[in-house]
Amino acid sequence: MEAEESDLRNLLQIFYEVSKFCEGVTGSTDAEFVFKSAQIVENTCSKLESLGALEDFESKLNQFWELKGLNGLTIQFFKNAVNEVLRRYITDCKFSDNDVKCAINQFLLIRSREDFVEVIKHLSDTHHSIELLKQNCSPTEILEYNAEILLGDLTKQLMRTNGSIEELNTSIINIFSDNRDSLKIFVRVLCLTDKCELSRCVQNVIAINISNHLGNPKNVTEFSYILDLGDKDFSDIVVRWKSLSETLMKIIEFSVEHLKCNYTESSYSWEYPGSEKGLAFEMIIALINKLKSVPEMSASIKELLHRLKEKGFEIIVEDILRICKLK
Repeated sequence: MEAEESDLRNLLQIFYEVSKFCEGVTGSTDAEFVFKSAQIVENTCSKLESLGALEDFESKLNQFWELKGLNGLTIQFFKNAVNEVLRRYITDCKFSDNDVKCAINQFLLIRSREDFVEVIKHLSDTHHSIELLKQNCSPTEILEYNAEILLGDLTKQLMRTNGSIEELNTSIINIFSDNRDSLKIFVRVLCLTDKCELSRCVQNVIAINISNHLGNPKNVTEFSYILDLGDKDFSDIVVRWKSLSETLMKIIEFSVEHLKCNYTESSYSWEYPGSEKGLAFEMIIALINKLKSVPEMSASIKELLHRLKEKGFEIIVEDILRICKLK
C-alpha cells in the first residue's frame, strides 16, 4: 500500500514539474528531462484512459492541485504535454536559440517531423514559424505550411465578407499578380483534404484561377508545378477539380495542334514555329503519362488522342502513343 502511494506521489510530482514548466513557473529547463517527463505524462493519460481509470486519476490530480494551492491544468492539456512543452520553448523569449534547437531535437526523438509541423502551424507568429520550418524542415513541408496558412486566411476572409466570391476572387488574382511564385503554393492548397465547406469553396475558386492562368499558352512553363506533384496528389487534384483537368486536356490539344516536326539528317524533333508557344513535346509526354495513370482520366486521354488523329495530326499522335505506350 505504501509503495503504491509512493508511486502515485512520484507520478503526481512529474505532472507538477511539467505543469510548472508549461506555465512558465520555476522548473527544470533541461530539455531532455522536461520532454521525458512530458512523455511519461502523456503515456500515463493514454494508459489510464484505455483502462477507464482516467477520470478517477483526474480527481486525485485535482486534490493534489488543491494541496499545492494551484488551479492546475486540465487532463486534456496533459494528453498533449509533449506538444505543449515544445510550444513553451518556442514562444518564450527567455530561451536562447540554442535552447530552442535542443528542444526541437528532443521533440523529434519522440515525435515525427509531421507532428513538429503541426505544432508550428498553430503558432500565432507566422514569421517566426516560417523561420523555424526553414531551419528544421524540408522545402515540401514549408510549402505545405504556407498552403495551410493561405487557405486559412482566405477562408477567414470569406467568412468576414459573408461569402463574397467576388471579393475572394479579387484577393486571389491580386496574390497571383503580386507574387508569381504564389502559384506553387496555390497548387499545394488544392492538395489539402478534409477541409470544411467554406475552405472547399475557396479551393474551388483557386482551382478556377489556376486553370485560367495555365490555360494561357504564355504560361506553359509553369506547368512544372503540376508535373512536380507526387502521383497521389496529382491524381487527387485532377479528379477533385474539374476545371483543372479540363484545362490540362485543352492545353495538350492546343500544343499537339501547333507543334511542327523539325527534321535533320539523323533525327527529328517537335517544335513551335515562330513565336508560338505551348507545352514542349517532352512536357506533353510527361503530362499524358501522369494522366493515363489516373483511372478517371485514362479514357479521356485516349479519346483526345484519337480525335486529334482524325483531325489530321496522325504523325505526332502516333509518336505520343508509341512513347507513352498507349497502343
